[in-house]
Amino acid sequence: MQSPQVRRWLPFAVVLLYLLLALGRAFTTTPWNDEAWYSSPSWNLIHHGITGTPFLETASQFWRGINFRTYWVVPLQFFVQVPWFYVFGFSLLSARLFAMAWGLVGLVSWYFIVKRLTGNPLMAFWTMLLLGCDYQFVSQMALDRMDAMSLGLAALAILAYVELREKHLLAAVFASQFCVAACGLTHPTPGIPILCAVLFLALYFDRSRITWQVVPLAAIPYLLFGAFWYWYISPAPDLFRAQFLGNVTDIDRLGGFHHPLLAVMREIRRHIDMGGFQAGMAPLYKIKILSVAIYIVGAISLLANRDARKDPGIRPLLGLWLVYVVVMTFYDNTKEVKYAVHLVPVYDAVVAAALVWFWQRMPKLRVLASGLAALFLLVNIGGLFLSSYKDDYHKQYLPVADFLKTHAKSTDLILAGSEFGFAMGFDRNMVDDIHFTYYSHKKPDFIVLSPNYKAMLEAARLRTPDAYNFAESMLANQFQRVYSVQGYDVLQRKTAQLSLSAPVLSGEGGG
Repeated sequence: MQSPQVRRWLPFAVVLLYLLLALGRAFTTTPWNDEAWYSSPSWNLIHHGITGTPFLETASQFWRGINFRTYWVVPLQFFVQVPWFYVFGFSLLSARLFAMAWGLVGLVSWYFIVKRLTGNPLMAFWTMLLLGCDYQFVSQMALDRMDAMSLGLAALAILAYVELREKHLLAAVFASQFCVAACGLTHPTPGIPILCAVLFLALYFDRSRITWQVVPLAAIPYLLFGAFWYWYISPAPDLFRAQFLGNVTDIDRLGGFHHPLLAVMREIRRHIDMGGFQAGMAPLYKIKILSVAIYIVGAISLLANRDARKDPGIRPLLGLWLVYVVVMTFYDNTKEVKYAVHLVPVYDAVVAAALVWFWQRMPKLRVLASGLAALFLLVNIGGLFLSSYKDDYHKQYLPVADFLKTHAKSTDLILAGSEFGFAMGFDRNMVDDIHFTYYSHKKPDFIVLSPNYKAMLEAARLRTPDAYNFAESMLANQFQRVYSVQGYDVLQRKTAQLSLSAPVLSGEGGG
């Protein structure tokens, strides 16, 4: 048996493991264009006093005015990041450390959530361990997207309610709703699920204690954050309508309510894609489907067992899981795998509860429970190590950025994904145009064909064939490839004066 001193230190060991795994991803993962879109407005606030997103081409897009004001997403993270960047400086790593810090908030919060709900420290520890090693969670918390901050705030909302409700119900309502409102103004996708989750907890535990008097108190945070958002929108409401409503309708974000059966089928597909079956994933990553299977087995095993289902500690956990799954199924119609990270904590919590419950109550199933736990940890930690070992950041992204720094003059226009702003600077003469200048008629001197740009070009074949044909003709007739490395190609305009010693340069492992 472990001593009480050892048990007290185990959560700290999980925190250290999470930080090591997340740092491995942060140091080695090629930046996403999303990371540039969600951190460059903070950079602009610091340097120019505006929240514009540099580089994005607005021609034939809903992003009108986005180079001056970013309205297509909610803005809270832009402002919260500013003091962080003042203290730690602006860089890709510091932006990712900001996200990791919020991931740590979520990780620790879920430990205390499960401990409070179940009264079982072992279930709380296993929730923390599974979550701290979860490939989906760690990978997303190592990227500077809004998901990290919103997930941390969502976890704080649940924690505030379950910790304060017994002795300080009014404080529980206010604190939880403050975190819910902050979560929604950071990222609306998890904002609605966490609102429903806290409402479920309030009705489950305190429906006889909650009176209409708490409604004005619960509304105060929404009025405060609503006033902040109104202040943010007020300088250019026309740009807000163009960008924000354009973002909502561009990919039919609310379409799940209109086609519920299709929403269910697409949610099943998202779970499969979480298992490594997403387009572009290497075959080895399909082993992650075992993790998704363990999610499902954990939830179904608790639902199917009458005693577990009626356990007063497990029942609210299952309720939280059900709320999240149902709301995410119909509310989040994008079905992007990256948003599935908001389901991961409740999945890991029910898996942890199942593992411990069956271990403690059914000794005959201990071998099976131990095997599933070991398999989950092996698959997820192994996947994180493999991704870090690949080191796409140093082997692909940085060589391309170094080549451009060496061969592109400051006046040259570079067509590339916004992520290159981290290496080239967000004040560089660069444009991020998914239509390859078909609508803008700009004349880039260099074009960076990243894997993402190549995928968008291929998708344009069916979606916008005229733009695709234009891009194909331009690339073939006006540009030549001058550098290549592991999926990245740099093209230079043929009329430009080349400063290369050979027609094509290849980086390490280039093709």
